[in-house]
Amino acid sequence: MTSKQKGNIVSLVRLSGFFGVHRNTVSSWVKKGCPYIQKADRSRGQEWKFSTAEVAQWRTDQAVHDLIGDTASVDKEELQTRKLAAETTIAEIEAATRRGEVADLVEIEKQWTNTMIELRSRLRQLPARVAPQILGVKNLGEIKEVLLDEVDETLTTLAYQFDDESEE
Repeated sequence: MTSKQKGNIVSLVRLSGFFGVHRNTVSSWVKKGCPYIQKADRSRGQEWKFSTAEVAQWRTDQAVHDLIGDTASVDKEELQTRKLAAETTIAEIEAATRRGEVADLVEIEKQWTNTMIELRSRLRQLPARVAPQILGVKNLGEIKEVLLDEVDETLTTLAYQFDDESEE
């Protein structure tokens, strides 16, 4: 399948983490028609590739389909009722969006990506910050305490940074 929308290109494992589901859930989505960019092929060393934007859109479409069901076998009155219900739902979503109660998935994805990049960077800096503090320390408990303090400091800094970004 080809990618038409913007989004991060991720593996099956990363996609499952992105949506907060088990990787077997993603596999079942694929069986149901979830779009992908590349199918896994172990003999070639290829893993699954997905566009987060395309999968998010597919999940939205699936939710709408689950909500309104199959329209082929219903009469005109039922279709009008469903249309009114869908229009009402859309109006409620638009109102919630104007009130700031609906999050922009693309913006959340950007923030999450930036947070993960920052986390990776800060964690990779840990050895340089910790090494001078534990140089010559032979007590395992003290070493663990220094490491935990640095990890906690990193996570606290990121939490404040994330709070500041979300308030903008």
